[in-house]
Amino acid sequence: MRYPLLLVGGLLSGLLALPLHAQTAPDATARTARPVLALVPNREDSIQAIHHLFKARRRTGTWVMAGGATALTTIGILYAATSAFSSVVGAGYSLTNQPAPAEDNTGFVVAAGIVGAVTVIPAVSLKSRFSRQKEKALIQAYEQGQPLPAGLRSALQGKFFRRTR
Repeated sequence: MRYPLLLVGGLLSGLLALPLHAQTAPDATARTARPVLALVPNREDSIQAIHHLFKARRRTGTWVMAGGATALTTIGILYAATSAFSSVVGAGYSLTNQPAPAEDNTGFVVAAGIVGAVTVIPAVSLKSRFSRQKEKALIQAYEQGQPLPAGLRSALQGKFFRRTR
């Protein structure tokens, strides 16, 4: 156990014996300021980016609607299954002369209402705000020289300016 530690200690002390040199910094006066080229999108690029933005937002609305429809279908299937189960259980209570338990379906109604509100309202809002008609009207106004609305300019990120095939 002592010998490996001696070996490591010897290697480290051997590294200390190597000559050390400081790095030289480049001369600050020798540097020249290079101009920074800012990429300014032209009209065609902006129109293409608007098209990509509207298409992406419409697609998001479609997927949110599909998710909400799937959730509502699942809630409906669970409601049907529990209704069928409670009718079978209720038939068994008639044999025992006991009253059948009351059905309480408010949980399904509340769940369907929440899922519907959380998914359908934003999806419809997205699809209406970024409809094809609004896209065409915005592009026509932009081609006639009107500036883009501030909210739309901030929504146009670099990913919408990238070329896609």
